[in-house]
Amino acid sequence: MNSIKEKSMTIKKKKDKLAYWNDFLIQDFYLDYYQNLDSNDLDKEFNKDIKILAKALNKLPASARKAFIEVFARYIEFYIENKIEKEIDSSLEKILKL
Repeated sequence: MNSIKEKSMTIKKKKDKLAYWNDFLIQDFYLDYYQNLDSNDLDKEFNKDIKILAKALNKLPASARKAFIEVFARYIEFYIENKIEKEIDSSLEKILKL
């Protein structure tokens, strides 16, 4: 009986941790954080995060990898979109100064 209760508590704790990332304030904070970085800092942050995510992916069981890979792909897409936007802005700034 205790093991069932312990498993239930463990599942609840995991859901609470996931709910943290679904909070709009947290999402807005990270969106603002990444958008306020310049292109070079964005690259550094991305490289650091990719290494961390790759290590985490290797530690996950096969059943959880698919969901994690989707998150991984979204993060890469987010990075590329921000990188392109920052490079375009930087190029336009240089052109308009000339």
